[in-house]
Formats: sequence, structure tokens, C-alpha cells
Amino acid sequence: MTHLAEVYRRDLNVEAKKPVLRPHFFPIGDEKYITIHNSNKVPTKNYSYWNDVVKILKVEFDKRNVKIFQIGTQEDPIIEGVDAFFNDTTFKQSCYIIQNAMCHVGIDSGPVHIASALDIPTVSIYAHTYASSCKPLWNEEKASIIESERGGRKPSFSNHEDPKMIDLIKPEQIANECFKRLKYNTYQTQETVFVGKEYTHKIIDIIPSSIPRKPVINDAEVRIRMDISHNEQNMSTLLKLAAKPCEIITNKQINTQALEFFKSKISKLIYFAEEFSESFLDYLRVSGIEFELNCLSEEKLSEQRNKFFNYDIVYLNPEEEAEKLREKELGILQERAKVNSGKYYLVGDQVCMTLGKDHNDLKFWLDAPHFRIYLPKQFKNKKLTGIG
Repeated sequence: MTHLAEVYRRDLNVEAKKPVLRPHFFPIGDEKYITIHNSNKVPTKNYSYWNDVVKILKVEFDKRNVKIFQIGTQEDPIIEGVDAFFNDTTFKQSCYIIQNAMCHVGIDSGPVHIASALDIPTVSIYAHTYASSCKPLWNEEKASIIESERGGRKPSFSNHEDPKMIDLIKPEQIANECFKRLKYNTYQTQETVFVGKEYTHKIIDIIPSSIPRKPVINDAEVRIRMDISHNEQNMSTLLKLAAKPCEIITNKQINTQALEFFKSKISKLIYFAEEFSESFLDYLRVSGIEFELNCLSEEKLSEQRNKFFNYDIVYLNPEEEAEKLREKELGILQERAKVNSGKYYLVGDQVCMTLGKDHNDLKFWLDAPHFRIYLPKQFKNKKLTGIG
């Protein structure tokens, strides 16, 4: 597909020339670093797995004393693990930071074109448009262009996609191209074999069999799992101590007095049951608490919908879904497989990513939608080339 710059050149009858940039000094403090950029201004460009890219890069960068600096604006999502985030710089200061970088990695946006004009190696990713229409114009021999396969589909050219095609790019693809641009002959990387659809959703599930001594202070969604341990006294204590509203998941009726007293601390209540308690639903309807009703029995779904016709009841059986996932994906797991999770359980002061004993345990697959499973790998490059 024709590059947009060529279209503008032809339509305006002008010549496309390399821009003249005048970077202004900015105190960085490090000489060996790469820059990285992400943005959510265009949701389809907002790559979900930058945190994993940084983790892979850090394995080698820490050995070589190379830093990762994120550039952008205060509205851009922060990438976990970066050494610094320069989000309050002028355009010319950003140019200075990019000019002195060993490589620039990022989405299709201004910084990648600045790096291209400044003759800095680049790794850029594309999905909702053809890369050929908007890739960096200059120093093509130093540019790695990674374009999503989009599941065999054409670009959407849309600001919104569900699921996002850019997330089909594996984090190790981006990290590997960065290593190649830095001419690392040997490096540690990974091979992603599974990514759950909820992996990027940060969750802490507190099991109320006991009370954690330390409060939960981060940006994760907090859920109280009454379906695993039904302890109303501890639930009330957890809600009292909560710094922000929590979600409650239950498979039994809960004392309505406790819910009423702490309802400002309840963001949502999810109720799983084969047959729902009429008195409990009557309370929820007038309480002002947002709630969700999930019927565990497909056979009783119609009966429950008829009985409670003014409620939205859906069929959802997590164990059934976990069994299907286990049958489909069990073969991907090997002895050396590693797991990252977007969800963690808090049992007292103990933290774990799953309640399953091993990968054969159904409880492991109940949590699998929150996992990224990968195999550690080591690469040795004889020939250093980019994708683009």
C-alpha cells in the first residue's frame, strides 16, 4: 500500500524531505538506554503487553547496564518496569532523549518517526492499518517493522477493535527485534504458548478465611471470594479496612445487614447459584448495589428465568469452562513452562497465583484465563537482520 507521505507529496505537488530537528538538552544521567513509547489516544494502537516486553528486555539489559526510558505525555499509560518515565518534556527535549538512545521501540506514532529522522534504530508495531502506509520514512535499513497477522484479516482502519489485533503480536517478537537492532549475538528470550483473555486485567482475590495484616495498596481490582470461604465476619472486616470499593463473589445468600452497612464499599456483587434466593434478590434489587446473576445449571436456567423474569440471568459455569480449556490447552505445558498471572490470591498474608496444586488440577485452569504461559529460550544470532 502506498505510504501516506507519498500520497501527500503527489496531491500537493511537493517533495518529501527529511525534517530538520533541533533537539534541546535534557539531563538524562545515563548513556546506555533505549526509549519506549505507548499511547491510548487511539485504542487500537494501545499494545497490552508492554510490561512483558520490558521483563524480557530486562533479563539482558540488567547484565549490560542498559536502561529503559519511557517517553510520552502524562495521559499515556505507564509501562511497568521502566527505569524512568519522561512525561513532562518539551518536543525538543524528547528529541534529545531519542537522539541519544541506542534504539527506539514503540507504536506507530510521532516518536518512532522522530527516531527515524534522527537515524536511530527503531522497532515499531502495526495492526489497524497497513504498516507500508505509515512506517518510518528514513533509515529503513535500521527499522524493524512488526505487523500483526490479524488472524488473516485485513486492517480495520478503526479506532476500536474487540479483540485488538495489535495484541496478536507476541511480546518476545518485539524484544527479539530490539536485541537484533542492538546487535546482541546471544540473548535470553521467551516463546509465548498461551495468553488468557483476562491476562491484562489486574485482580487480587482475597479469600476471607483470615484477615491480611498488610492492606492492599495498588491499582488492581480487589474481590472478596465468599464462594471459596463464606465468612461474613471477615468479609465485614475486609470491607471496613478496604481503601477502595471491592467486588464480592458469592454462591450463597449473605446477611443483608452487613451488605447494607458497607454497601458504599461494594463495587459489585456477583451471585452464582443453581437456584437463587428470592429474598436475597429482593434485597439486591432495592439496595442500590450493582449485581450480576449467573446460573450454574443449564437445566435450571429457564426455570430460574421464568421465576425471576424481571432479572437478567445468564448461564455461566466456570468449572465447565475450565474443563474445556484444560482439554484444549493441557498439551502446551512442559516441565520448563513458566507462568505470569494478572491475578493473585491473598490468603492471610500468603500470596499465590493459583489454588491449583499442578497443571492437571482443575483449579489451575479456573485461573488460566488470567495467565500468560511461556517457555524460556536462548537465541544465538549468526546473521543480524530485522523483520522490515
